[in-house]
Amino acid sequence: MGETLVVDLPQDFAQGLDAPLEVFRLYSLVYTLLASFPGAKEVRFLVEGKPSPGLAHLDLSQPYTLP
Repeated sequence: MGETLVVDLPQDFAQGLDAPLEVFRLYSLVYTLLASFPGAKEVRFLVEGKPSPGLAHLDLSQPYTLP
């Protein structure tokens, strides 16, 4: 397994969420995935199968890691 996990989000993943809830939803995924796959170091997000600069409030251009 590589060090980067890739997650394909639906376009409406953050629909109706304000910034704090969008952050909570995305980081919940990051923490769950990195805890479940110990060899992984980061999570990269796609939207509808394509790289995206972001969702409603979050930057998706860079992978997410644990602090």
